[in-house]
Amino acid sequence: NNTSSAVDFIMDGGADMSGSFTQQGGGLYIQGHPVVHAVSSEAVAAALRKQGDNSVLTRPVSFTQKDWESRTFSIGQLKLKEASFSLSRNATLTGDIDADNATMVLGSDSLYLDMKDGTGSSSAPVKGTSAAGGASGTSTFRGNVNMRHSSLTVRDHFTGSITASDSRIVVNSENVRLEGDSRLTSSALTVSDGGRLHVKGGLETDGGVTLDGGTLLVDGGSVRNDVYERLLAWSEERGGLNGSGEYDFMTGAAGLLRGYVRGSAGNVNLQNA
Repeated sequence: NNTSSAVDFIMDGGADMSGSFTQQGGGLYIQGHPVVHAVSSEAVAAALRKQGDNSVLTRPVSFTQKDWESRTFSIGQLKLKEASFSLSRNATLTGDIDADNATMVLGSDSLYLDMKDGTGSSSAPVKGTSAAGGASGTSTFRGNVNMRHSSLTVRDHFTGSITASDSRIVVNSENVRLEGDSRLTSSALTVSDGGRLHVKGGLETDGGVTLDGGTLLVDGGSVRNDVYERLLAWSEERGGLNGSGEYDFMTGAAGLLRGYVRGSAGNVNLQNA
């Protein structure tokens, strides 16, 4: 556990723990690991550059390199208290998250590199950014998020559920699937341009969903609030979900849901809801 409010904690070697891990204050970075390269001294590199050879490296790793090693992390419960959390490139995390006054980015480009990696000497961690640049380098989260007074931004793969109170969720990824039951209380949910929220389970919210150019797909699940009650009453008036009434229900449900979803741009699709 990391309980120092001023310290960042970095995991880049993989983990398998059935218990809990707590990050209190500071930042937690779960990420993949760059491939370590052979290096030469600055004097040798400078001499070769004069001859037109820029291929010699003086550092074993860099933020711009393309070759990374993917890492897998399994944590029973990740507890975040007044902390920031970045799930960065080439990392897969399986487990539940409990967040209180935390900031979470799943699919972050922020991470740390050890500029003395592989040298056998003391580490030299440096914070920077490195984007995945392709499907093989993206991050993946599988689990359930329970959040209070927190923010969650999803930029890569997400499969699980969200329970939120007094929080904010932004979906920027097209690979977000809500499975199981999700419930949002006094919490804002926005699907941004290029994002797609796929509701496979249930989504209950006392607010709305804002589509800022994104897509909401309800497939085999339900989106429930006051609109849900209106849909039930509407279907009962038309004989439930039998025969042509089912088609009418689906048509009306899509219309009501579009009215419930805010935003000048975006798509709402209901399939077998």
